[in-house]
Amino acid sequence: MARSTFSGLNAATSGLFAAQRVLDTIGHNIANQNTPGYTRQRANQSAASATSIENGNYLGMGVKMSSISQIRDELLDIKYRNENTKKGYWSQSNVSFSQIENIFGEPKGNGITKALNEFFTSIDSVLKNPDDPTAKQTFIETGLTFTRFVNNVIGKFETLISDADHDVNSLVTDINSKTKQIAELNKSILEAETQGGSANDLRDKRNMLIDELSEMADIRVNKSITTNNSGQKIEKYQIEIGDHVVVDHDKSVEIKRVERQDHPLYAASQKYNNPASDDLKNVKVTNLYFADGQQLNMNNIGGKLGATLQQRDSYGDPAMGNDVRGIPYYVRAVNEFVKSFATKANDIHQKGTDKNGDKGLPLFTISGNSKQIDARNVTINPDIVNSVSKLAIGISGNQSDNKNFQELYSMRNKELRLEINQNVQGQFKTLDLGKGNPEDVIKSLITSVLGVDAKEAKDNYKNQVTLSLEADMSRMEVSSVSENEELTNMVKFQHAYNASARMITTVDEMIDVLINRMGRVGL
Repeated sequence: MARSTFSGLNAATSGLFAAQRVLDTIGHNIANQNTPGYTRQRANQSAASATSIENGNYLGMGVKMSSISQIRDELLDIKYRNENTKKGYWSQSNVSFSQIENIFGEPKGNGITKALNEFFTSIDSVLKNPDDPTAKQTFIETGLTFTRFVNNVIGKFETLISDADHDVNSLVTDINSKTKQIAELNKSILEAETQGGSANDLRDKRNMLIDELSEMADIRVNKSITTNNSGQKIEKYQIEIGDHVVVDHDKSVEIKRVERQDHPLYAASQKYNNPASDDLKNVKVTNLYFADGQQLNMNNIGGKLGATLQQRDSYGDPAMGNDVRGIPYYVRAVNEFVKSFATKANDIHQKGTDKNGDKGLPLFTISGNSKQIDARNVTINPDIVNSVSKLAIGISGNQSDNKNFQELYSMRNKELRLEINQNVQGQFKTLDLGKGNPEDVIKSLITSVLGVDAKEAKDNYKNQVTLSLEADMSRMEVSSVSENEELTNMVKFQHAYNASARMITTVDEMIDVLINRMGRVGL
């Protein structure tokens, strides 16, 4: 086949158009170098198919644009999202443990330990002045201060759990919204690319949504590529949370909510413990379910949602499958402490005799209609509050007898045995608050348990901020726009454009000679 006169012109023209397309892409990159989530794009070129000429030789036909692709490393995306999930988890846990510490008030020196010490100090004042009505009244007031403090602690914990439930609902709303948007983007991307268009900017929007979703829950992104009847490659996305599909390409699957359910701690206590327990009886929560009806397992959700569910629901019983010490653990711990402390104090006070020679009344009683004493309902016996003469300070009833209050004071240094679910077999039986006197038990709870948990959350959160930032920087090194690199390429393809234009001019001059000047010699 003879060589076409215009083949050189076609080759040069293809170079001109290719350089222009690359320069357009460079301009798009530079314009979006500060756009959040933007991925650097690259115009991919390849040599056009050669055509055969005489003697079995082939002639190149220039260049063609094959695609506009994104410069992105999916493995780095996976690494970043894994670190982002952990960051979301520890961020939420850190906030929750800080709130629990503030409720106990120990770091500021105005917590339960202070109230307990003042209670025992007031007993000591009565021992020194058993006939002094002021000392007796002070004892009652410090007792009321102690009970009001623990009442308030439980009230704040219940509010914290309700706030966590609100956060759970907000997170699920956000997750459902993002999965719906991702499904819609999947559909738009498929439509654009099957019609020969570019959907790179839509892919950026999708990746940003997936990044945001990864902070809320531990996600797994599954990508499959198939070929349609026209031979085009079709890319489809699936996203899973907790081994359940929430995005099936262009369809989203919502996480369902059932509101106003019994708190897991109360439900478990009714099933395994003494049904008289009122732990979190009045707190209602929202249960979450996947489309197949399976309830979300708080231990394999991860991210902010997993941490919030654990802090809201987990009462720290490994036998029940929730070994995380969330807010309910501390509700349970304070309730058990108060129940054991009040029961022991009542046993002692009822062995004594008051000023009138009557048998001692229970020192602590229940306010309201609860079935058993706990931190939420404990108070000083109203009969004693109304009449200090009903304090059973001694055994004999003699005004100078203070032996009963001596035994009450001795509680300060004696081991407080926590009788927790001793009659229950198997599950929901143990709660380890440590051993020792009342102050030791509280210090063990706040320092050894809460302090360790809070420090772990704080340290892990700091580490995850660093790790997620490093992972993000690693992928940004690949996918972000480098101004210097783009400017270098701009100059490079500007020269290519100029060279192609010069080539077109040269071919044009050659054709002009061929058409207008050949055969005119001598005219």
